[in-house]
Amino acid sequence: MMKHILYIAITGIIFTACRTVSVDSQVQRKSNSQLSLGMIGLQETNLLHSNFQTTALPELKKEIRISVKLVPFDNSSFKAYSKNSPNNKQKVNFADSIKQKPSFVKLQLMDKVLLMDELSQLYNDEVRKYLERQKDARLVTSLSVALKSADLEAIDNAKTVFLVGLGDKRYGIKLMNGNAESALIGFDKATVFAHGLSYFCWGKGKRNQPSIFDIVKEGDHCPNNTFREATKAVDVDNFLKF
Repeated sequence: MMKHILYIAITGIIFTACRTVSVDSQVQRKSNSQLSLGMIGLQETNLLHSNFQTTALPELKKEIRISVKLVPFDNSSFKAYSKNSPNNKQKVNFADSIKQKPSFVKLQLMDKVLLMDELSQLYNDEVRKYLERQKDARLVTSLSVALKSADLEAIDNAKTVFLVGLGDKRYGIKLMNGNAESALIGFDKATVFAHGLSYFCWGKGKRNQPSIFDIVKEGDHCPNNTFREATKAVDVDNFLKF
């Protein structure tokens, strides 16, 4: 019995390691599809495969602040990139023997409050209704992406960076230097090889309607009096008594 439990535990650890990569001290899931920050979907994970299925694309009329960090490739991250880009689309010149390693970009959503405000708008009403029904829905809140050297340099020189809607259900990142836009990079130019997800926490809003109160990373808990399920937020008083 103990050997069986140990075998299952070891197998689980091995498969988890195969599906994840450590990026700047954060564990991200390896991506096998082209993702964008702000996408909503379902993460399908079992011992055989891991796949993020996009189910909703919120309309973004406001610019959402994001953080960017250039991270040197290591063997693990380059292997994840190479699996998604066998032809080396971004011309990454990596070798373990090279002292000065090439870099990729880690992107992370910062302004959760503004994003939650966007999701509360009438033009995202269908997306919000979907989220109320689907408690397992996740939001893509961090990405590891490879880009051409010119784009990397532009990102490194930018003072502020924003997630913006480009129309036709497409997103991009807008680079700003002071009050001037320096570049606009669509996610279709990038090679995404890892992602981090968050889920929604619901509370009781106006007129006793469920409202998104927070967005928290996978593995974290919703704040007090908020819930993963929108239905529990509507009748929060009865739920707490129960």
